[in-house]
Amino acid sequence: MRAIPRGLRTAITVALLAFVVLSVGYVILTRVIRPKAAARPAGEMDTAARAQTVVYYFHTSARCASCLRIEAWTKECLEKEFAFELKSGLLSWKPVDLEADGNIHFVEDFKLTAKTVVVCNYRDGMAGEYADLVDVWQFLGDKGRFFLLVRTKVKEYLGRTT
Repeated sequence: MRAIPRGLRTAITVALLAFVVLSVGYVILTRVIRPKAAARPAGEMDTAARAQTVVYYFHTSARCASCLRIEAWTKECLEKEFAFELKSGLLSWKPVDLEADGNIHFVEDFKLTAKTVVVCNYRDGMAGEYADLVDVWQFLGDKGRFFLLVRTKVKEYLGRTT
């Protein structure tokens, strides 16, 4: 039997070691790292560690036609104007019933005096600057002006998160 030249033996050893390292890396990636990321709900990837803007619609259990219109128009505006930001998690839409268990704190947190839309910036899970868009009530007869108010304020607050 012939002896394998030393240079070829070294090349084979390096190739085998590289194969082992790549195999271990692949196993770690597919069995440890990716399952943890997949376990998080869509849109929540790293949101705790980055800035986020949340648009709330605060209401009570009693809902009039105007209340329902404010919620519907705000949602429609966000979906039309900020689809990417909603999908990526930079922006969230959250209607909140203030009478539901655990939600009364929002009245104090945002100094609420009426059913309203609030835009709030969060960083690392902590609320920061916010704007109460109580003026939406003035534009219930003018969808264009309603959308303009919501769109302008959301853009302003999204600009502050970057």
